[in-house]
Amino acid sequence: MLSRGRAAVLGAMPQGLRKVLRWVRRRAQFWFSRWTLPALLKRVLRKVIRGEGVLFRHEVVFVCDTPRIRQARLARAVSLMGWTPVLFHRDPANFEVERYFASSQRYVNHWHALWRCASRSPRVFHVCAPFSDDTSECLVRFKPGVVVYDPYDVVEGLREPFLLEVYARQQRFCARHADALCCRDLQTQIYFRGRRGRPPRLLFAEYCWDEGDGPENPWRDGDEVHTVSIGNFGIEKLGFRDHGYLELFRHLVAQGIHVHVYVSPVAAGLPYEEAWSEYIDLARENPLLHMHRNLPYPLLMKELRRYHVGLSYLGALKKGRELHDVTPDVLRLNGSARLYDYLDAGLPMAMHREFRFM
Repeated sequence: MLSRGRAAVLGAMPQGLRKVLRWVRRRAQFWFSRWTLPALLKRVLRKVIRGEGVLFRHEVVFVCDTPRIRQARLARAVSLMGWTPVLFHRDPANFEVERYFASSQRYVNHWHALWRCASRSPRVFHVCAPFSDDTSECLVRFKPGVVVYDPYDVVEGLREPFLLEVYARQQRFCARHADALCCRDLQTQIYFRGRRGRPPRLLFAEYCWDEGDGPENPWRDGDEVHTVSIGNFGIEKLGFRDHGYLELFRHLVAQGIHVHVYVSPVAAGLPYEEAWSEYIDLARENPLLHMHRNLPYPLLMKELRRYHVGLSYLGALKKGRELHDVTPDVLRLNGSARLYDYLDAGLPMAMHREFRFM
């Protein structure tokens, strides 16, 4: 508020002069705000980190602690569009990074990832997370550029005690504050049902490679049926007996059907022999159950072409009873990468009706 003396002086001035003084004052406030210490530090850091700050209009930087084949598929799609995919990751990938990405850099933790991202100016930062993690939360919070959040599974679709509050909090924050969401299925409806202010969402499901035929299948023309199961699934040793995989495999081999299972070498920190002991015992009792160690992704895709049917199964023999770890919404809205792996190998897929989206 002006004092009486200043108000009298301004009132005696011509209107044009008052407008000039107001303009000068506004410009002075603007320039003084630019040269304050915080503003100077921000500008200096931006120059030091980004160099000249050139915006790469046709570059997409994928950021993921543990890269999986979804990032390779997305990078291949970006390359087909004529853009340049770049990968920032912490852990080793299960595919050949050089085959799908123009370049890659490793980081140690989420602060290091933020520093890496601040050194580039791509069109989009595509942040991927199986559930959620410190890296995705850090990038969404500080936003070194346009950040697209790509969650693999929605944590709020899990039941207690599998619903970890720290992951749920991080995922809620990222889903609400990212510039956009890239969804592999419809699970994000669990977050935004009845809520306003959601960011734009793009459904980008998995897709097939279509990179040519694999080896000749020695069993396709035989009388025996060979089924295959890949990917992670809940095993009985870890408390997932109602998922029913062991029960299903026992039922199939009793009918004279071969079952080939490609498993991860480590399940929840347990050694292979301990985690899969019940399956190994069943394989010893009935040679129609074949337990295989996990293969690198290109070799696994070649092996899949040898079989007749791919299995995607979760509690189908429970006849409508709800599972103890996931809600019915997850079964209805969930997607799976193995579906497209089976289709790419030319296999039909055996599943039950609860998988509505798939």
